[in-house]
Amino acid sequence: MNTNYAFYSGFEFLYMNIKPKIIAEKYLENFDGGVYVYKVFCFNGKAESIMFLNDRQRHLKMSFYDLNWNKLNYVCLYPLNKDIFSQKK
Repeated sequence: MNTNYAFYSGFEFLYMNIKPKIIAEKYLENFDGGVYVYKVFCFNGKAESIMFLNDRQRHLKMSFYDLNWNKLNYVCLYPLNKDIFSQKK
């Protein structure tokens, strides 16, 4: 709670003036015992895309989707998840 993450591991200035808080979410385990992570990317107050992460315990995989769950063909740092939520036809 006393660490300013704007300068902790790089220059993430978005964290500079944020009052520290603890946010707790309900733990939702999937059928395979893992946890899926969804991150919604918003621009100018509007949701634009969704990042989906899975297989975090073994080999993290990532996928991006538009708001209609059509898979987008890019990733960031991790392999593209080709198995889950494949592109609609």
